[in-house]
Order: sequence, then structure tokens, then C-alpha cells
Amino acid sequence: MENYLLEMIKNDDTFWTRSAGGCSDVVLSTRVRLARNYKNYLFSTKIDEKQSRELLDNLRSAMVKEKDLYFFDLSLFTDELKQALFEKQLISKELVAKTQPTGLILNKENDISIMVNEEDHLRIQAYATGLDFDSALEKAIPMDELFSSFGEYAFNKDLGFYTSCLSNFGTGLRASVMVHLPGITEMGMLPQLSRELHKAGYTLRGMYGEGTESWGGFFQISNQLTTGISEEEIIQRITVAIDNLIKQEREIRHQVAQDKKLLLEDKVYRALGLLKNARILTQKEAILNISMIRMGICEKIIGEDSEDFEDFENSEDHKNLTLSLTNKLILYSSTNYLKAIESNRAEKIREILSTI
Repeated sequence: MENYLLEMIKNDDTFWTRSAGGCSDVVLSTRVRLARNYKNYLFSTKIDEKQSRELLDNLRSAMVKEKDLYFFDLSLFTDELKQALFEKQLISKELVAKTQPTGLILNKENDISIMVNEEDHLRIQAYATGLDFDSALEKAIPMDELFSSFGEYAFNKDLGFYTSCLSNFGTGLRASVMVHLPGITEMGMLPQLSRELHKAGYTLRGMYGEGTESWGGFFQISNQLTTGISEEEIIQRITVAIDNLIKQEREIRHQVAQDKKLLLEDKVYRALGLLKNARILTQKEAILNISMIRMGICEKIIGEDSEDFEDFENSEDHKNLTLSLTNKLILYSSTNYLKAIESNRAEKIREILSTI
């Protein structure tokens, strides 16, 4: 099973490395997460190892007929492999750190990821490319219905779903997006944005979620409120909030590109030159330069749709530089992911960029 999971991990065509979704210049991916607990088990914060194992085994047995889902007992895998799953955004930092029996359920496309025995018995996660909460929710709901058939959820018709953390109580729904905000970052507006989002009921976190750093303007934004509001209202409100953020980022980005055109072009081409030639790269250095290239593509400085393509010598070499390719470069910048696939960061990035 370890080899099979490793093969799934190696696939770099995943929900956030593509760029086919709506507003993909700003939003890399959308996630819907449902927190669920079974009535007949203590919550994961109180459950002992014996019950954790029992829940894990019962779910695995119940899933025998589910041919489109793959069950993995994470206690059988190395910490390195679990860290790679985290960097691919399929599991949380908390699940990696768990010492009790935990599990992961994936579909073949890796756009459904269900964590077992994390903070709650189930964390049902469904993903979509770009800004597309409807698609993510359409994937999550059938999974919720399937796992509710395996046992009765801890649920009250007036209060909603019981969860280990009060911040998830009620709907148990967290809706989030992974965004790239180089314009807002460049203009030093992040503190203001963070305050505004917090006031409106949203949280701005690092690229890999809570407790992680953010480099190059990559962030996750999610709702804080899950109680006293329906799933539909949560999705509607965050969609409006992200739509407004997209407009703001695009306006600022365009302004930077107009006011500092030559400087931005220089930064973009320096970033590309460094990544195409470097022999040693840290993860932070790689992501900062990938961010600059990504901004250059969005502002048509470089890449297939560049308005000024003919202005640059050897510009034909860059026609295949796309947002999807830069998203994959982010994945290949991740330390433990590289270890899992036995690759070197600088060498791998040079290899990918040699095709453009």
C-alpha cells in the first residue's frame, strides 16, 4: 500500500496545480471541509488508542464495496511520507503529528481527502480548481451521506453537528481558498487586509493553513463562523468576500505593473533566470521567485499571452510558461515532497523550466 500511496503522491496533476478554474490568476484552489463525529465514540480529543483503532477498522470494513475510494492506515507510513501528503495539501499538520491510529481516504483524482481521527472522527475535504465552491460542495455532500450510513453522527436537530472544537460546531463546514496576492503583498497592505477579513468573519493563514508561514503572497482564507448560519449562507458570503478580494488584487497588481513597469519586468526576468540556472535553492527562495514569475504571467509580461513578447530576446523560449506550470513548481519546491519522490529542488525546477 505504501508504493500505491507514493504513486498517488507523485502525480503532480492535482486540484491546485492546474489553472483551469475560474479566477485562477488569484485563486489556485477551493476547499470545502466537513467536521463529523460518530455518536458511539468519544471525540478524538478524549478517545483512547483502542477505540481509535476500532473506529479505523470499522470504517475500513464498511468501505470494502467502495471501489472509487482508497483507505490508508497512516500508522503504516513514515513521517516523511505523511509530511509529503501535508505539503500536497491532502492532510493537516495536526494529523501528521498524531500518535494514535489515524487514517486517510482518497479518491483516484485526489480531489476528495477524508482524514480519520484528526481533531474530529472525520474531516471530509473536497477540492476544486480555481474559485468554485459549488463543485467542491457537490463532491463533499455524497461523501457526507456515505459516511453517515456507516454510523449515526453526533447531531442535534436544533444545534447541528457536535464537534471537538466550538469554532466548528453547528454546520461543521469550513470553506476556504488558496490565493496568490502579490499585488497586495508588494504594497504592504497585508496587515490591513488581515484586519478587514477578521472583522468580516474570515481568517488569513499561511499557504499550508494554520500555523504555517507564508512566502510570496500565497495564503489560505477560510470562514470562522459555522454556528447559526446555513451551509448555503456560508458559501454565499465567502464567495462574495473572495470576489471582492479578487477585484482588489487585480486592480493593485495592474497599478503596480503600470507604475513600475520596467522594475517589475526586471524582477520577473531575474526570477526566471535564477530558477533556470540555480544549483542550490531553499524552499523560501524558490517560492518567492515562483511568485514573481506568476505575477509576470498574470500581467502579460511573460508567457504565452504576453503582450510584449516580441520585445524580449529569445522570447519564444517562454511561450509554454503557464500558471499551471508555476503551480507545479510550488509543489516541487516542498522539502518533504521532494524527499518522497527522491528529487533535488534546484535540479527538478531547472528540468521543468528547460521545457519552456
